[in-house]
Amino acid sequence: DKTRLQVYRRGDDWYCTFNIEYDADTSGETPIGVDIGERHILAVTAYGEDESMLVSGGEAKYVRRKYRSL
Repeated sequence: DKTRLQVYRRGDDWYCTFNIEYDADTSGETPIGVDIGERHILAVTAYGEDESMLVSGGEAKYVRRKYRSL
């Protein structure tokens, strides 16, 4: 098991990020991967599948910047 935790501050706000790696028995199941970002706020793929899904983060980025500037 590997875990990484990072706590940091930007201005008055505090953030926490973490990564976890572990071995899992996936027999009979389809593993998926999910990534949360800013350019594409959500990316999802399933092992062995030909398709993936990307959800644009442009609108969320705009809203964050708008309310931060207020």
